Amino acid sequence: MGLSGIPFVGPDLGGYIGDGTKDLFKRWMEVGVFSPFMRNHKEYFANANEPWSYGEEAEQISKTYIGFRYRLLPYIYSCFYEAAQTGMPVARSLCLYYPFENKVFDKSYQYQFMFGNAMMVTPVTSQETAKKVWLPAGDWYDIFTDKKINGNNEILMETPIYKIPVFIKASAIIPLQSWVPSTRELPSDTLFLHVYKGIEKSCFTFYEDDGEDLNYKKGVFNKRIITYIPDEDKLVIGSQEGIYQSRFNSIKIILHGFQSSIHYAIVNDKTKEIKNSDDHLIDALDNLQDYYDKNLWNNLRLKDKPQPMHCFVTDNRREEITITFQ
Repeated sequence: MGLSGIPFVGPDLGGYIGDGTKDLFKRWMEVGVFSPFMRNHKEYFANANEPWSYGEEAEQISKTYIGFRYRLLPYIYSCFYEAAQTGMPVARSLCLYYPFENKVFDKSYQYQFMFGNAMMVTPVTSQETAKKVWLPAGDWYDIFTDKKINGNNEILMETPIYKIPVFIKASAIIPLQSWVPSTRELPSDTLFLHVYKGIEKSCFTFYEDDGEDLNYKKGVFNKRIITYIPDEDKLVIGSQEGIYQSRFNSIKIILHGFQSSIHYAIVNDKTKEIKNSDDHLIDALDNLQDYYDKNLWNNLRLKDKPQPMHCFVTDNRREEITITFQ
């Protein structure tokens, strides 16, 4: 549907007709948060389809992934802006990026897709405990561990019931907000900007408006081009287009894969100390600590322990923000 020009589309999570299983619902929820249109919906006379209807594990897994969806809204909203301007779908077939790669047309990988230009998602069935994944050329980061993996490669990933393979493309720029229980609630005044170390220059168009009316047609929007220039160890947040007052007063920049290569950042000639960060994109085990056996949970945590990250905070302003890493 996205390739046909309709970007705002997605399935009824859990399936609309008939009664699904607990594991089917968990898997569907995990991949469903990467649908442009996401909803849990069921026919009238079917069994209950709320997350808690499938037991505590399904409820906690759902809580983790739905929470991630709400935090990811600045990224998703910006992707929809791109779709509105260019027709590029939000959920994207790999053939859009790699049309001459034979692996794209291999039935083993036919369900892999890009969500925006930064994330590659691999759906997993309720019967699978491992999944073979094809990574295109370039470096990729495991979304859960931040482990960097070389592309142009086929790998076998373990897929326990609480996670599916999702990878972040090197040089990606991903804006997030703080967690909110619904879009009626306002997030904190900090924008979380995740940047993944790579060797290729990349750009991301960040877009926001009030989400309520058509005043964006009168210039009431905020559009900024964010550019990562690895050759110069530089990140540039372009000056604002539009007159909308951003809801974010500060920007927390989280750096992935930069472990020992930087020590501080210079932001418009002011030096910023770089600190350790625990602002993960998503923690698949976050809400399962009280459900799983303590020893099991600890062993799973050691196995999926994320790589170190670094961060610093700077004020948000309408003018260009130039950041150089030293």
